[in-house]
Amino acid sequence: MNAPRRPIPAPLWVFTTNFCEGFPYTVIRVVSNFYLATMEVAVQYIGLTSFFGLPWTVKFLWSPLVDRYGTKRSWILVMQALLVLVTTLLALGAPVPAFVPIMFGLFFLGSVFAATNDVATDGYYMETLDDAAQARWVGLRVLSYRIAMMAGTGVVATVGAIWGWRPAFFLAFVIAAVLFLFHLVLLPLPRKTATGDTPDRPSYFEAFIAYLRRDNIAAILLFIVFLRAGEYMLHAMVGPFFVAIGIKNHYGWISSFVGLPATIAGALFGGWVIARVGLKRAIWPIVLFQNTTNLLYSLLALWASGGTLSEVFTVAAAATVNGIENLSSGMGNALLIVFLMRLCHDQYRSAHYAIGSGLMGLSGMFAGAVSGFIVKDWGFAWMFLASFGAALPALLFIPALRLQDNIAETQSH
Repeated sequence: MNAPRRPIPAPLWVFTTNFCEGFPYTVIRVVSNFYLATMEVAVQYIGLTSFFGLPWTVKFLWSPLVDRYGTKRSWILVMQALLVLVTTLLALGAPVPAFVPIMFGLFFLGSVFAATNDVATDGYYMETLDDAAQARWVGLRVLSYRIAMMAGTGVVATVGAIWGWRPAFFLAFVIAAVLFLFHLVLLPLPRKTATGDTPDRPSYFEAFIAYLRRDNIAAILLFIVFLRAGEYMLHAMVGPFFVAIGIKNHYGWISSFVGLPATIAGALFGGWVIARVGLKRAIWPIVLFQNTTNLLYSLLALWASGGTLSEVFTVAAAATVNGIENLSSGMGNALLIVFLMRLCHDQYRSAHYAIGSGLMGLSGMFAGAVSGFIVKDWGFAWMFLASFGAALPALLFIPALRLQDNIAETQSH
């Protein structure tokens, strides 16, 4: 791919590249379910769309190839070009019921391309920006990702429901194509490539070996696993909880106009705090804040279960708790992104970030699955309390992380 004609400000390409992570994820993981339901596909087959998320979970298996061959910028452009092709085929096949099995295949193929684009984008971000800039713009990454999700669920899905799925997926094609062309022309070269340095090309297994070759690797892995385990448990049951306490009609606006802005604000504020005071000083208050907000949901469940609260008070309390919890979630997300980036060696940036985020995704799948069984046997209050307990072990491993000033010790021993 040709080099860009002129550099563009970092916030602009940070926003657009991360938008290109969130938009295909939302179309493939969320909009696909809605599309298949409108096509009257049997619910048991719609459930199979959970496999569309598999490439994002196991992307670490091929992430070393992104570090070994080509440049991160080239990988981004190739994957985004392939996603443009996939959205074109989706637009052509969407209205035809006989093409539904083919649509399944296209969605899954798109998930592979999108997950690989995520690997390359994360590596590109770390190659192009220094440590301070990485922390500074982490909130912007979350913001752009969330806006991309809104574009998928709020715009593409709405167009599909009102005007049909061919216009909806054509709109997705237009968005993907415009961003691809923008990146093709203006996406800057990473610092090392721009200065003429040629990075070493590690072998496939070296990336995994280097990630695990740390004296404190057990603490690192366990911290990643437990940091957001409670959050995954909680978020899996927030929707059913709103239904159970009789305010299901308020779930949409609370999630969109309270929860989403609070998440974005938390991510921006968390990134600013980490850039300002360093990861070592920020990690304790952010992790504590993220964990303790789960208790608010437990208290709300106890109060609401008594049936003595008015609907107005219940809605106001639920909106407040949702906002505070999402604020802490955004800060915790910013912390985790920075922490995972600090674990990446220069030679294996894409692979190491994919390993950490994939491990987090696996723990999230199991934690979310358990939450429903706890609610069935013990109720929402105990489940939210259990989510608080599930995240507590992360605090135990912080001293063993060997944080040095604003970075985590990442050198192999």
